[in-house]
Amino acid sequence: MPTTRSPAGPSRPHAPSGLVHGLGALAIALACATSPAQTSWQRTNLGSRTDAVMSWDPAGNRVLLFGGLDVLPGGSSSSPTDETWVWDGSGDWTRLTLTHSPPAVGSGAMATDTARNTILLHLGPGATWEWGPQGDWFLRQAGGPARAQAIAYDANRRASVAFDGTATWEWDGTLWRSINTANTPPSPLQAAHALAFDAARGEVLLLAKGLGAAETWTYDGVDWTQRNPATVPSGSFTPVMGYDATRQRVVLRAATRTWTWDGRDWTLADASQSGTRIGHSMAWDDRAGELLLFGGEDSLPQRFNDTYAWTGSGWIGRGAPNPDPRSDAAAVYDPRHRRTLFLGGSNTFGFNDVWAWSDGRWQQLPGVPPGRLGRSLLGVAYDTARNEVILFGGTESPGPGGDDSTWIFDGSTWRSVAPVAGMGERFGHGMTYDPIRDRTVLFGGNDPLGVGWNDQTWEWDGTTWTQRLPSNRPPPPPYGFGVTASGRMTWDADRQRIVLLAGNALWEWDGTDWSQRATSGTPPAGTLHFDTHRRRLMVVGTPIHELVGNTWTPRSSTRAPIPEGPCAAFDEARGRLVLLNGDQVWDYGPDVPADVRPLGPGGCAGSAGPAGLEVVPGRGPWLGDTFEFTVLPLPMSTQSVVVLLGASPSSWGGLPLPVDLGLAGMPGCLLRSSSDVALTAPAAQGAARVALPIPNDPVLLGRRPVVQALVPDPVVNPLGAILSDAVRATLGAK
Repeated sequence: MPTTRSPAGPSRPHAPSGLVHGLGALAIALACATSPAQTSWQRTNLGSRTDAVMSWDPAGNRVLLFGGLDVLPGGSSSSPTDETWVWDGSGDWTRLTLTHSPPAVGSGAMATDTARNTILLHLGPGATWEWGPQGDWFLRQAGGPARAQAIAYDANRRASVAFDGTATWEWDGTLWRSINTANTPPSPLQAAHALAFDAARGEVLLLAKGLGAAETWTYDGVDWTQRNPATVPSGSFTPVMGYDATRQRVVLRAATRTWTWDGRDWTLADASQSGTRIGHSMAWDDRAGELLLFGGEDSLPQRFNDTYAWTGSGWIGRGAPNPDPRSDAAAVYDPRHRRTLFLGGSNTFGFNDVWAWSDGRWQQLPGVPPGRLGRSLLGVAYDTARNEVILFGGTESPGPGGDDSTWIFDGSTWRSVAPVAGMGERFGHGMTYDPIRDRTVLFGGNDPLGVGWNDQTWEWDGTTWTQRLPSNRPPPPPYGFGVTASGRMTWDADRQRIVLLAGNALWEWDGTDWSQRATSGTPPAGTLHFDTHRRRLMVVGTPIHELVGNTWTPRSSTRAPIPEGPCAAFDEARGRLVLLNGDQVWDYGPDVPADVRPLGPGGCAGSAGPAGLEVVPGRGPWLGDTFEFTVLPLPMSTQSVVVLLGASPSSWGGLPLPVDLGLAGMPGCLLRSSSDVALTAPAAQGAARVALPIPNDPVLLGRRPVVQALVPDPVVNPLGAILSDAVRATLGAK
């Protein structure tokens, strides 16, 4: 994306004359029916999950996971999910965006049909789905098993086998048919089932586990046979099985133990590395030649989001590490490294760690404040002048203890600052950085062993804290049950004020005093953030609210997380709000964001050098707003430039683009815009600041005009002009 900075040039941008009419003509060239813009939440990582189903995707050469129950801190499960994720061995799971999807479920059965390169998913009567080589789900047939707890594909007979407790069923790739057998394993009312195809012995293995001893059964395509192994998997467990093709063994993961079946007997193997778990998923990874295990929970219940591979004698971790589920962590965006940092938090006990989220992956940063116990409800801010994270206070978890220490994090190491007399221990305070005054401002908080909640204002100047004594003060927290000031302060770059959401009231700090800003509407009891791309405040809640003008406006979303404490920060590089919800990462923003990207080389050097287009921060091409950019550098004598707006980057008057204008007297200049509209913009002091009002017309949403500038430069070539570099703008909606 072009560099975004405030350039030299006119202090007020000028809209070219005839602009609205010109953009109306461009709208006709770009016309395409579209839906109204929306904002939405998107989950960007696979967090803790139980009861998902997994299988090998032979067409995609990857492991596919579907459904299950999402998990939040404290052991509560959300509603079932309809998400599809894949594991390609690169180190993490990737969510797929699909045209079709089975309904959200908390359980199901899945098997890979290697003859047809498909995956069979059964969710109950009327819900048999198939994943095909085209990479999407399709509903295949009504009927079939009532509720199969597991399915196994019999590669010898080219049929998927299911047992629903009363009947045995086979799927031949087209239809389900019921198989009459003389013998029948126990029903699901008496036992939980796991199925796997034992390829080395050419039979389907079933393990049934109820209140009594586990039962082992095999199916040969005609009848079930109960086996009587010398060793029986023991303990209380819900069985999950998979086939290890490398070692030609069926692997059973049952609570704390892993067992293997060789066709005659069960053998206990060591599985201590991955701990106790139930509700996990298993599948064979044919690409890596190993059996994978994902997720589940233990008896507490502690929920898991990790991935393991079976070695034949134990489980070894696969993929990048992930943070444990947590609430009340502190979050701040690190613009220097383009990452979101999450610090501390709690889940019964407090955490004393720092995690960075960037490019869809987690990284645990080295080093934490030495000697600190786990803390939550911290105050945190990012000092852009010094490129440092400022951390203050927090509360122990569990326990009432507070903290009065200040820590500075430079991205790799921590250093402490001596406590300031009179500041005291506190948690639940708000903190944010004022880049104009170069101060970190703290408000409120609770001293659990002293005065309780307060309305104090303190400032950090990079060296020490100083208490400020304003004439007016916001009310002290809490602002409702459990609502502190943590995460409810931010920097409003438009008004150049620090803002605090105290209950429903919005307060501003100008460096001297607090004042209340008049707003209407009722925001939720969530964290406060400023969207630097759309230039508006927003409050995380259910639903999220945005301050449009001076009115808090709810924004609808097809799916939204239930926030667990102040664990969110705005990613300025991506223009998305990032939320840590337990161990799930969500981001929020417009479905069609405004964007500007370079369109390849095209500009030619002038007497002041090659000219480029630079977007003014926060002034992207949004419908109903003004798109502002600067053309620079220009010769100091330049009084105006011509802005060329085109609907196409590939054709101009029947000629393919780009066009080399050397024959026209502009050697080295490539025209990349179809130039449907030409507008004049004034220039001064070597720059032209251009303001293009974008009509609030849904016909324009998502359209991508090409923008280039024609710059007069009498001394540089025979024609006396050059072209700037070109950009492709995406017209977005807030």
